[in-house]
Amino acid sequence: MKGFLVMGNLSIWLAQKSQEEIEHFLAVPRMFAEGGTFDKLCCLLCDFDFIAAKINHRQFGLQTLIDDYNLLEHSQILNQSKCNPQKIKALKLVQGALQLSGSGKSAILAKYVTENPDVIYYNAQLEGKNRADEFLHNVCQQIVETRNFASLQYVPNNDGEGSWLLSLLLQKISLSLAPNQKLIIAIDALDAIDRNSQTLGSNLFYLPRYLPDGVYFLLTRRPFAREKSGLLIETPFQTVSLEEYSEQNREDMQVYIQQVLGEKSRLNVREEELCHRLINQSENNFMYLTQVLSAMEPLKIVDILQTTSLLPPSLITYYKQHWQKMQGQGLSPVELKVLHVLTHKITIDSSVASGDLRGGISTGAIAQIIEEEYEIQEVLENWLEFLQQQQVGGDSYYSFYHWSFRDWLGSNS
Repeated sequence: MKGFLVMGNLSIWLAQKSQEEIEHFLAVPRMFAEGGTFDKLCCLLCDFDFIAAKINHRQFGLQTLIDDYNLLEHSQILNQSKCNPQKIKALKLVQGALQLSGSGKSAILAKYVTENPDVIYYNAQLEGKNRADEFLHNVCQQIVETRNFASLQYVPNNDGEGSWLLSLLLQKISLSLAPNQKLIIAIDALDAIDRNSQTLGSNLFYLPRYLPDGVYFLLTRRPFAREKSGLLIETPFQTVSLEEYSEQNREDMQVYIQQVLGEKSRLNVREEELCHRLINQSENNFMYLTQVLSAMEPLKIVDILQTTSLLPPSLITYYKQHWQKMQGQGLSPVELKVLHVLTHKITIDSSVASGDLRGGISTGAIAQIIEEEYEIQEVLENWLEFLQQQQVGGDSYYSFYHWSFRDWLGSNS
């Protein structure tokens, strides 16, 4: 184990190791926990290179990484006098972000990256990774190391240098690609980016407007108004919305629930009834489903049929992040009125709450209730990533994207 942990340049260190050595290293957190080496375990679990390497490795993946954070509760760790509760709390927040990123679009992207290890991967939802300078530093370093550009063995020191270096690297790679060869850069959770970390009016993460041949970006984000996308792209692109695949999502949810129930087979549960109930409550929202199922671990699983109003702590944390983003620097009087309408004036008929039809209210109806005509549309567009928009008879109807978020806002806003 001598010379085994080299933090700071971990990705370079891993690139010099054999496949067997890499697999041994990525499994080391359990050894650290059992040996009571708190500092080394924490050091690994907050290292982005370790996180990326474990997610991208075929033998491990996202769930195995999430399980590593549970090792912080190992008795050999907790019984140490130097065990730092604040550090454990911070790492648990990282675990929470990883758990939330394992839902829906993020899970699809993580699976794609796992199956295609040559893809450059970045997750903006991880703690401290939503700033442009951090993105440029990390992605440029990944490209330099994986493509062996000996003439560019440095990373940017500022945003301007980083944006320039990224464009230069993409151009150099394009010229070196063989026919049918591609460079793919996958970025998860564009909606989590801190826009205050970069120049006003610039592309998110200073992404280039033009892409050279053979270079592709694969991006995920919550719903957004196109004019407020934060991206000016003058290259061919395609947008895919998971909402257009509701039937496939429903089938995936059923398979996922059955897998979880299989792992909990010792429990007495009416599997078919529970599966149907959870799918209906989830309203095609994978994040809600995964968090509710994971929170049932210490309970009798059948209890979910009687405790549907109880939200897991991880889900409440997620909703608090939504609420903070919705508030911005503070809500205007019109925003407060619109919020009240969306949380208190909309009811969902239980007979149709199957994910195929959901309640909503039009802009005109909101205007009649609050006696305000102007600014309402702007408010709804600003909150679009948290809303469900449906077209009915030429009119747009709005509701919060999930009933549990609506109910939580109604009780906590």
